[in-house]
Amino acid sequence: MNNAVILVIDDESQIRKLLEITLESNGYKTIFAATAKEGIAIAANHPPDLILLDFGPAG
Repeated sequence: MNNAVILVIDDESQIRKLLEITLESNGYKTIFAATAKEGIAIAANHPPDLILLDFGPAG
């Protein structure tokens, strides 16, 4: 089992769910945030090994 922690920051719940299923079935621990502000707070308190960040158009 992999001990790596991945923080996923994405505003689309379907994308977060897909990544949760995919990553956790491959042994990764996942943490999720729906906003950049939430993601920054999570990363500051629980530094992940990797961040997957959705870069989309603002606004």
